[in-house]
Amino acid sequence: MAIPQEFAEKIWRKHHVEEYEIREVLLSRGGSFRRLEKGRVAGENLFGAYGQTSRMLL
Repeated sequence: MAIPQEFAEKIWRKHHVEEYEIREVLLSRGGSFRRLEKGRVAGENLFGAYGQTSRMLL
């Protein structure tokens, strides 16, 4: 799973979530995510994700 650096940085600025935590939730059995909407930037889609990481509950 590739997360473009600019999007990973944006997620950190807005939500204080590290890139490895995104992967943990998306690849975990207990996590869930869904597409919310198409982004304003080309190649960007917005998702909501919920799950446990090694650092916190998202």
